[in-house]
Amino acid sequence: MAARASAALLAAAEHEARRRDLSRLTLATFRDVPWNRPFYERRGFLEVLPDDWTPAFFLLHAGEELSGLPLENRLFMRKELG
Repeated sequence: MAARASAALLAAAEHEARRRDLSRLTLATFRDVPWNRPFYERRGFLEVLPDDWTPAFFLLHAGEELSGLPLENRLFMRKELG
């Protein structure tokens, strides 16, 4: 049930991004939760490696650090909307 609700929420976010004519959708998630990455990959998201980070990723990363999140377990993912 939670996976279905998560998929519906993600689909709604993608729909809104396309409606706004955005070119990509990005997210941050936990690397160490076994189902997170596969869930997003099945929906077209790929990991964004630090060499490919834009300034916005560095700001988000700094915010997560200030929030006390375990940075070694975090990753950014992006889906190109074309």
